[in-house]
Amino acid sequence: MIHNGNVSSRTIDWRIVDLGRESYVPNQALRNFIISRDKTCRFPGCRQPSRIGDIDHVKSWDTGGETNPEISSRSAVDIMY
Repeated sequence: MIHNGNVSSRTIDWRIVDLGRESYVPNQALRNFIISRDKTCRFPGCRQPSRIGDIDHVKSWDTGGETNPEISSRSAVDIMY
């Protein structure tokens, strides 16, 4: 559920945001959840707002990573390094 632009983790339907291995690309509900949860890039020392960063997997998709709330928000610059 989105309330005033924020996702409430108490009311979110996890079936909507946990795509598992069905899709590499996060759907809008998952993107909204991560942006609201993280507020900023999760790369150490980076303070870029999560809304302008790329959403990427913490565990590589190629090695079995899933598309779920465990993926993180990182700025595009940080992903390149």
